Order: sequence, then C-alpha cells, then structure tokens
Amino acid sequence: ELIKKLSALDANVAYHDPHVPATHRMRHYNLQMTSIELSPAILKEYDCVVIATHHSAYDWQMIADNCQLIIDTRGVMRDVTGTHDHIVMA
Repeated sequence: ELIKKLSALDANVAYHDPHVPATHRMRHYNLQMTSIELSPAILKEYDCVVIATHHSAYDWQMIADNCQLIIDTRGVMRDVTGTHDHIVMA
C-alpha cells in the first residue's frame, strides 16, 4: 500500500527487505520489484527512507547515520545515538 501511494505521488520508490528479495503477485498488487542493496552510499541517494518493518537484521545506527530524512513507523530509531533532527516518529 505504501509503495503504491508513494508511486502515485510520482515518488521514485525502492525497497529493501532481507526476507522479501522480490515482490510477488498479490490480490490487489503486482509491483514487480526487487529488493535493493542497503549500504551507506545507496541510502545517501534517497531523499527519504520510510521504516515500515522491524527486522533484527538491520543496522539501525548505519541507517540513521546515512539518511537525510527518516520516517520511522516502528519506533526502531529511539535507541540510535547522535542527532535525531532528521528522524520523524510516525
């Protein structure tokens, strides 16, 4: 749902999920997307990162240190160190 709504707003949308390497056809969606690599260089290319899932596999500090803006819908950024002025808890 998030991907479809952001795409409808003409956002360039990508996703990363270690448990979902590619999207599959669902009842209402057929996104035909592949999970992107997650690295500091890749994160710096995006204007905003939306955290919509909470997996222990993520390095939340690395994400916090390399994003311009983070919308955190899962509360995972509460424990990162450093400045939080680019993190929005939603």
